[in-house]
Amino acid sequence: MKVFCNLLFMITLQFSCAQLLAAEETDIVGMWKSEFSIQGRTVAFQLEILSGSNGLTGTFTGPRASNPLEKAKFEGNTLSFKHPLNESSIILTFSDDGLNGSLSTQAGDIPLAFKKVN
Repeated sequence: MKVFCNLLFMITLQFSCAQLLAAEETDIVGMWKSEFSIQGRTVAFQLEILSGSNGLTGTFTGPRASNPLEKAKFEGNTLSFKHPLNESSIILTFSDDGLNGSLSTQAGDIPLAFKKVN
């Protein structure tokens, strides 16, 4: 019985610690901006994340268009969604520094580093 209680305590402790380390969905809600230079030109992206009754929604705006987020998920500290036009994947990790990750395209990965503006 003592072994069972100790095991149960350890599992509960690990689960509690994992919950404390994971970011809250409300931490990523808001407006985010990213800029980077490629071939001497600055490219800007904007990400608006909203939380609704059906989960995360929002828009991803690039140099050419603004599109709604598709299949947006926030698990642990990772935000992922699909770009609706070309089905490319965007995976970003939340930290105190912002949202960092990449946009995966057929031409290769584009690094992204978003800073929250509100």
